[in-house]
Amino acid sequence: MIANIGAYYPAYQGRSVSSLQHAASILRAGSPIIFLAKNTTTYKYDKDGNKVTHTWPGHFMVLLGVEHDEKVFWISDPSRAAHKYITSEELKKTHMWWIYRR
Repeated sequence: MIANIGAYYPAYQGRSVSSLQHAASILRAGSPIIFLAKNTTTYKYDKDGNKVTHTWPGHFMVLLGVEHDEKVFWISDPSRAAHKYITSEELKKTHMWWIYRR
């Protein structure tokens, strides 16, 4: 999907993100990152402050930011689950791509 993005959106190019440090640097520069959560757990907090987790068999989401200690990343989850966070340990299990304008 990412390798052919330029065929469908000629002004854009995609590149794999190889490490959490690279991901954090891209996010801090203001660019989101697409990732595939496969056998990966994300979480959010319910209205009572309880942590709610979900393990995905395969689901694309977007990384939007990172905490200062780089242990928690903020996500945009387009599913009904609407999860908000993924830990760095879980994110290491995923495939990440940076999509940018050429």
